[in-house]
Amino acid sequence: MDQAALDAAIILGIDHGGFCPLGRRSEWGPIPECYRLEETPWTNYLYRTRLNVLEADATLLLCDRPAITSGTLATRQVAKRERKPWMQVYLPRGEHVSSAGVASWLLEHEVGVLNVAGPRASRSPYISELALAFLLELLVAL
Repeated sequence: MDQAALDAAIILGIDHGGFCPLGRRSEWGPIPECYRLEETPWTNYLYRTRLNVLEADATLLLCDRPAITSGTLATRQVAKRERKPWMQVYLPRGEHVSSAGVASWLLEHEVGVLNVAGPRASRSPYISELALAFLLELLVAL
Protein backbone atom coordinates (compact mmCIF):
# COMPACT_ATOMS: atom_id res chain seq x y z
CA MET A 1 0.00 0.00 0.00
CA ASP A 2 2.71 2.48 0.98
CA GLN A 3 4.48 1.65 -2.27
CA ALA A 4 1.39 2.63 -4.31
CA ALA A 5 1.30 6.06 -2.65
CA LEU A 6 5.00 6.60 -3.26
CA ASP A 7 4.68 5.39 -6.86
CA ALA A 8 1.82 7.85 -7.47
CA ALA A 9 3.95 10.71 -6.11
CA ILE A 10 6.92 9.70 -8.26
CA ILE A 11 4.78 9.39 -11.42
CA LEU A 12 3.32 12.86 -10.86
CA GLY A 13 6.58 14.47 -9.73
CA ILE A 14 5.30 15.23 -6.22
CA ASP A 15 7.70 15.53 -3.29
CA HIS A 16 7.53 12.34 -1.21
CA GLY A 17 9.22 10.50 1.62
CA GLY A 18 8.54 9.20 5.08
CA PHE A 19 10.02 6.65 7.44
CA CYS A 20 10.83 2.97 7.17
CA PRO A 21 12.10 0.53 9.81
CA LEU A 22 15.79 -0.16 10.34
CA GLY A 23 17.06 -2.46 7.61
CA ARG A 24 14.86 -0.87 4.91
CA ARG A 25 12.84 -4.10 4.61
CA SER A 26 9.30 -4.43 3.38
CA GLU A 27 7.19 -7.41 2.45
CA TRP A 28 8.33 -7.05 -1.17
CA GLY A 29 12.04 -6.90 -0.23
CA PRO A 30 14.54 -4.08 0.26
CA ILE A 31 13.01 -0.61 -0.09
CA PRO A 32 14.54 1.21 -3.07
CA GLU A 33 16.31 4.54 -2.49
CA CYS A 34 14.01 6.27 -5.02
CA TYR A 35 11.25 6.29 -2.38
CA ARG A 36 13.33 8.68 -0.22
CA LEU A 37 12.41 6.98 3.06
CA GLU A 38 14.39 7.75 6.17
CA GLU A 39 15.42 4.70 8.17
CA THR A 40 14.39 4.69 11.82
CA PRO A 41 16.81 3.48 14.52
CA TRP A 42 14.54 0.46 15.22
CA THR A 43 12.95 -2.40 13.27
CA ASN A 44 9.60 -1.76 14.98
CA TYR A 45 6.83 -1.05 12.43
CA LEU A 46 4.60 0.67 14.99
CA TYR A 47 7.37 3.19 15.70
CA ARG A 48 7.63 3.87 11.96
CA THR A 49 3.85 4.20 11.74
CA ARG A 50 3.76 6.74 14.57
CA LEU A 51 6.51 8.84 12.94
CA ASN A 52 4.68 8.85 9.60
CA VAL A 53 1.41 9.89 11.28
CA LEU A 54 3.11 12.64 13.30
CA GLU A 55 5.02 14.06 10.33
CA ALA A 56 1.87 14.29 8.19
CA ASP A 57 -1.01 16.74 8.35
CA ALA A 58 -3.49 13.87 7.91
CA THR A 59 -3.71 10.15 7.21
CA LEU A 60 -5.63 8.46 4.41
CA LEU A 61 -6.46 4.80 5.00
CA LEU A 62 -7.17 2.90 1.77
CA CYS A 63 -8.67 -0.57 2.04
CA ASP A 64 -10.30 -3.17 -0.19
CA ARG A 65 -12.87 -4.33 2.37
CA PRO A 66 -15.15 -2.37 4.70
CA ALA A 67 -13.53 -3.58 7.94
CA ILE A 68 -9.87 -2.78 8.61
CA THR A 69 -7.46 -4.98 10.54
CA SER A 70 -3.92 -5.17 11.92
CA GLY A 71 -1.53 -2.51 10.62
CA THR A 72 -4.25 -0.34 9.09
CA LEU A 73 -6.16 -0.43 12.36
CA ALA A 74 -2.99 0.44 14.28
CA THR A 75 -2.41 3.43 11.97
CA ARG A 76 -5.95 4.67 12.58
CA GLN A 77 -5.50 4.26 16.36
CA VAL A 78 -2.26 6.27 16.27
CA ALA A 79 -3.94 9.04 14.25
CA LYS A 80 -6.85 9.16 16.72
CA ARG A 81 -4.55 9.15 19.75
CA GLU A 82 -2.41 11.94 18.26
CA ARG A 83 -5.55 13.90 17.27
CA LYS A 84 -4.55 13.92 13.62
CA PRO A 85 -7.24 14.01 10.92
CA TRP A 86 -7.80 10.68 9.19
CA MET A 87 -10.13 9.33 6.55
CA GLN A 88 -10.87 5.76 5.53
CA VAL A 89 -11.74 4.96 1.91
CA TYR A 90 -13.09 1.63 0.75
CA LEU A 91 -11.84 0.70 -2.73
CA PRO A 92 -13.89 -2.31 -3.89
CA ARG A 93 -12.30 -4.28 -6.72
CA GLY A 94 -13.90 -3.70 -10.09
CA GLU A 95 -15.68 -0.50 -9.05
CA HIS A 96 -14.70 3.12 -9.57
CA VAL A 97 -14.54 5.22 -6.41
CA SER A 98 -14.70 8.97 -6.90
CA SER A 99 -11.83 10.90 -5.41
CA ALA A 100 -13.85 14.15 -5.22
CA GLY A 101 -14.89 13.66 -1.58
CA VAL A 102 -11.33 12.92 -0.52
CA ALA A 103 -10.03 15.94 -2.45
CA SER A 104 -12.57 18.13 -0.65
CA TRP A 105 -11.55 16.65 2.72
CA LEU A 106 -7.86 17.30 1.99
CA LEU A 107 -8.55 20.92 1.06
CA GLU A 108 -10.82 21.41 4.09
CA HIS A 109 -8.05 20.17 6.43
CA GLU A 110 -5.36 22.11 4.54
CA VAL A 111 -3.30 18.96 4.06
CA GLY A 112 0.15 19.59 2.67
CA VAL A 113 1.71 16.31 3.79
CA LEU A 114 -0.43 13.19 3.51
CA ASN A 115 0.32 9.84 5.13
CA VAL A 116 -1.23 6.96 3.16
CA ALA A 117 -1.67 3.55 4.74
CA GLY A 118 -3.54 0.34 4.12
CA PRO A 119 -3.29 -3.44 4.18
CA ARG A 120 -0.26 -5.38 3.09
CA ALA A 121 -0.33 -6.64 -0.48
CA SER A 122 -0.01 -10.19 0.85
CA ARG A 123 -3.35 -9.77 2.68
CA SER A 124 -5.03 -7.82 -0.13
CA PRO A 125 -3.48 -8.77 -3.47
CA TYR A 126 -5.22 -6.04 -5.49
CA ILE A 127 -4.92 -3.16 -3.04
CA SER A 128 -1.77 -1.66 -4.56
CA GLU A 129 -3.28 -1.53 -8.05
CA LEU A 130 -6.57 -0.09 -6.71
CA ALA A 131 -4.73 2.44 -4.55
CA LEU A 132 -2.41 3.59 -7.34
CA ALA A 133 -5.33 4.25 -9.71
CA PHE A 134 -7.28 6.08 -6.98
CA LEU A 135 -4.32 8.17 -5.84
CA LEU A 136 -3.36 9.18 -9.38
CA GLU A 137 -6.92 10.41 -9.94
CA LEU A 138 -6.94 12.19 -6.57
CA LEU A 139 -3.59 13.91 -6.99
CA VAL A 140 -4.31 15.03 -10.53
CA ALA A 141 -7.62 16.52 -9.29
CA LEU A 142 -5.82 18.59 -6.66
